[in-house]
Amino acid sequence: MTAHDKTVLLNTLMRFIEESISPQERRDITCEMCRRLTGFNIEKYLNNTHNNRKLKIKRGNSTENDNYTGVCGEITMDTDCNTIRVHDGSTPGGTTMARADTVTDMTGTDYVIEWQMPTPENNYTWYRKYKSGWIEQGGRSTDKAQFCVKMVDNLYVIVSMLSLQRTNGNNCYPEAITAYGFNIYQSGYNDGYGVSNNIPVQWTVIGRWC
Repeated sequence: MTAHDKTVLLNTLMRFIEESISPQERRDITCEMCRRLTGFNIEKYLNNTHNNRKLKIKRGNSTENDNYTGVCGEITMDTDCNTIRVHDGSTPGGTTMARADTVTDMTGTDYVIEWQMPTPENNYTWYRKYKSGWIEQGGRSTDKAQFCVKMVDNLYVIVSMLSLQRTNGNNCYPEAITAYGFNIYQSGYNDGYGVSNNIPVQWTVIGRWC
């Protein structure tokens, strides 16, 4: 094998290992190739250097990163933003990891950590739980307000109790108030054919969740 052939082979192999293997594997193969092709052992020189196993990942500007689809598990660096991208093998540009100096300080800020939307399947009950322990919840019932989330006690505020049919009067009152809910008393709804106590009522409470 001529010197030129060795150079071509070396360049080809280096291009292959640059794309496919870890930095440590790349170092080991490079040392072995150098020993076999030239008879020169560079391993002992590398072992005498400091920080000789630093990791250097692929890098490029934001546009280059946006147009690059890396293999699953690959990491690249955005040199414009000084951020890294984690790739999954299919998403162009990968997923950008947040920098510590760009994360918003949420100290003293309250926010929703869990919620439920009202649907026919959950009898139109809903709630919003906040990080601080605050909660808003409500629902629709004829005789009992059954909470989705237990309150810390029975000192919550009943914001509203609204009959879905308000004509001719239908007064609503809470009774037997507990941390799990309360009973709904209706004074009666006169629809012209008699008095009914079975009218749907929408209710809303606020307070602290347990």
